Amino acid sequence: MRDLIANLKHAARNRERAHIGGGIFTPDEIAEAVSHYEDTRADMLEALYIALPYVEDHAGSDIYKAGAVTKALNIIRAAIKQAETL
Repeated sequence: MRDLIANLKHAARNRERAHIGGGIFTPDEIAEAVSHYEDTRADMLEALYIALPYVEDHAGSDIYKAGAVTKALNIIRAAIKQAETL
């Protein structure tokens, strides 16, 4: 994904069109899509950072199904790790 975004940024900077999935996208459309992706990624990462301590507080709780909190923590942590590397 990092390479894709880098290539799209390069195309936008150099005012190149991109052919993706049968469509032809202008440099402005590419720049807008990349900006939207980066904003959304940042918002999602922030939401995960906010949620993580609340979920951690319920680790070991008998209120939830066995393993449910651990599973949620694993998913959140994996998503954070993935988003940080993009």
